[in-house]
Amino acid sequence: MALVDTLQPDVLCLNEVLHPFVPPSDGGVYWNEVKAKRGRSYIPKDPPPQEADTYLTRLASSAGFEYAVFAEATREGFFGAFGFGNAILSRYPLLGVQTKRLEAEAGDINLGDQVREYVEGRSAVSATVEVPLPRGIPGAEVGLLAVCCTHLDHKSEELREKQIEAVIQWLKETTRADVAHCICGDLNAFQRADHDDETWSRICKMYVENFSARPPPESSLVLDAISRAGFQDTFYTSKAFKDNMPTSIHPVGNFAKRKNDTLNSNLQKE
Repeated sequence: MALVDTLQPDVLCLNEVLHPFVPPSDGGVYWNEVKAKRGRSYIPKDPPPQEADTYLTRLASSAGFEYAVFAEATREGFFGAFGFGNAILSRYPLLGVQTKRLEAEAGDINLGDQVREYVEGRSAVSATVEVPLPRGIPGAEVGLLAVCCTHLDHKSEELREKQIEAVIQWLKETTRADVAHCICGDLNAFQRADHDDETWSRICKMYVENFSARPPPESSLVLDAISRAGFQDTFYTSKAFKDNMPTSIHPVGNFAKRKNDTLNSNLQKE
């Protein structure tokens, strides 16, 4: 909350959201099960919470977001039988809200050659934000920005590529093409050019030792797919990149991976 209060964003996109969720009244049993990686089998015994009491609603209210949408991905994931997915919070009206499940399909478990017991479903949520325009712009009081929040698989680059291609196609079919589009979220996409030799070596080691899989390709299939669709990585196009390479924003073990990529595109055709 301190970071949100400091930044005061107009739109906030969230991944790995549990909703509707309040901590189970089991004396901490749930959290211990999650920490021990046994959360997937947890079934809550408490009745569903009232909407006003859920963590997501309380966060939105406390931070001053009047509008909120949630896209459930699964209730059979790492965190147990709770709705797990993505959310968009906004201070401004959200139009044309759409949600999409990225269901695990036959064969997905073999993509990327990982050793895994199951593939967790993912989701995406999109909405067009009515953004007030500065005074003095003739002919309009609000501008429109199409925002999509998604979360891709954490192990397989090939599955992530399949998921992001499905998201992009879905956006083309369901959102207006005459407004700017922004895709953001936890893409789990690694790119060799973003890291020094030591960090890239640690990333490759993590894939082999933690995921029992081959290292990710040096050129991200996800970012390549997004680029082909006409999107640009806003980090690379920002002034910040002129002086700084991507830094640690999501620490994992002894290294950090640049997981959250925000991309934008004007899908208007010339």
